Amino acid sequence: MTGSPGPAGTAGLTEQLRRTLPAAFVPGALIPLERLPLSRHGKVDRAVLPWPPPEESTGAAAGPDTSWPAGEPEPGTTAARVHRIWREMVPRPGPHFYISGGDSLLAGQLVAAVCRAFDIDLYTAEFLQTPHLEGLVQLVDKALASGGRESARVPAVPRTGQLPLSSAQRRMWLLHRSDPADVAMNIHGGLRLTGAIDPAGAARVLTGLTRRHEVLRTAFPDFDGHPVPVIADAVPVEVPGEEHRGLDAARRERAVRDACAAIGAAPFDLARGPLLRARLLTFADDDHFLALGLHHIVTDGWSWSVLARDVARLWAEDGASLPRLAVQYQDHAAWEAAQPEREEDVAYWTEVLRDPPPPPRPAGTPGRPPELSIAAGVTDVVWPDGFAARLEAFCARHEVTVFTVLLAGYALLLGRLAQQEDVIVAAPVANRTGVDVEPLVGCFINTLPLRLELDEDQTFAELLARARETATAAQAHGRLPIERMPLADADRGPGRSPLLQALLVVQNTPPWRAEHRGHRVEVVEQPSPRTHYLLKLEVLGTGAPLPARLVHAADAFGAAEAATLAAQLATLLDQALRDPDGYVYDFSLLDSPRR
Repeated sequence: MTGSPGPAGTAGLTEQLRRTLPAAFVPGALIPLERLPLSRHGKVDRAVLPWPPPEESTGAAAGPDTSWPAGEPEPGTTAARVHRIWREMVPRPGPHFYISGGDSLLAGQLVAAVCRAFDIDLYTAEFLQTPHLEGLVQLVDKALASGGRESARVPAVPRTGQLPLSSAQRRMWLLHRSDPADVAMNIHGGLRLTGAIDPAGAARVLTGLTRRHEVLRTAFPDFDGHPVPVIADAVPVEVPGEEHRGLDAARRERAVRDACAAIGAAPFDLARGPLLRARLLTFADDDHFLALGLHHIVTDGWSWSVLARDVARLWAEDGASLPRLAVQYQDHAAWEAAQPEREEDVAYWTEVLRDPPPPPRPAGTPGRPPELSIAAGVTDVVWPDGFAARLEAFCARHEVTVFTVLLAGYALLLGRLAQQEDVIVAAPVANRTGVDVEPLVGCFINTLPLRLELDEDQTFAELLARARETATAAQAHGRLPIERMPLADADRGPGRSPLLQALLVVQNTPPWRAEHRGHRVEVVEQPSPRTHYLLKLEVLGTGAPLPARLVHAADAFGAAEAATLAAQLATLLDQALRDPDGYVYDFSLLDSPRR
């Protein structure tokens, strides 16, 4: 703001605004300036605005944070309980989620905590439409007024008759049936174990894991052209061991990569199972690596967090059974199959996918071959020094998530290189919409096509606002499985869909590590040697140092071309953070030395 806030200062002005505006519209910070800094385009230069604001400018009183919201809610009320959860989970005081240090992962955790506390069901996308404390209170009040979450609760179902697959499982099964020898859906990686264990102990741990998660002992035979889940009784899991003592760090990491590649190289038999393989590498008495291979039909990125936590607990108990889960993945699949298709979801995606653009690929780059999967190349994205810290501050200032910034920058790069002003980027989402499914292993993901239009007169801030609106609306309508979205049949084949050739994957999951009574477990992820996509940007977390890589069709992009793409993305996003009011087609794709 320019000018003086008056004799009461910014705190007094903030209080006045609270009395006259809805809570969600009250600024999170007021910073008096003599004048607003302008960019060369005559717009506010956000990059040079002071941030974080001075203490007094936030409107907060000295001492403990008691200034927000105006007046404490009456003890025992819904508002008071929501406020307590907010204060316990949000990093910094204040009612504005992003300004107070929130991100998309914390948003999901916050909504889940509120759902548990009130026994209701909310969608994170609903909260992100109004990411404010009072907006969350209103969502809770609305959910309670509608009768809680009985309609959204996942009930346990009898294991009799012909059980359904979830939409995600059907998608994986159909991909596998089209080419049973393909290994692109093999998820291989492993767990770094710090503590004493041997192959027999690892076998007891994994046997306990299959007892706890029945999806890990489920097979999917074909009955008259339709897949049916068949759940086996818990059976012992075999874990062969390998000794690799005395290796230096480089040779140890090479052994890990080789073990993961070997365990993921053979296709799974979905009709017979098992869909879990393991091998234990021992480097020292307290240093081990448990290589794991699973088919995507029984796992996803979130599941690795569950695996790490459960393995740590089972290891500490030498494989003894953990407390029984309230529901299993099969219960979720049955619940999902019973949900009616919402007309508003179909209408939304019908409009979004009307006359879709061609796959965005750099001019002159060949399209991907028609095979189900193709050889993949992997190139790391190297961000400029200090980029992750600038990105965090930028997201707080603009009240957006890291995902939204990456979506805007990635779509802009693709559009410019493909010479398109209409771009679709597909993004997998966790799709774990209720607290019942948080502790489950399984494949829950859905893929959402995010369509952005680019304009030469558009600033990055304007593109960012469009990306935020697009992502939020897509999440709100994200319960419709992608295979049921209104696409022409000709667009559904592998290698032909305009939706699934440019992918953005942000692994914004709970931590991939756990510790229980001195038994430490850390997930080690390995990229697949095969891909279904022309180009995929993978970001492994949303905090510093923001590790990221481009996974590309090796036949379409050579190593040098992929390295150039990665450098262009880093350069473009860094310029956008520094000058969000710059026009999107004015940003150079060359780094400073090349410029």
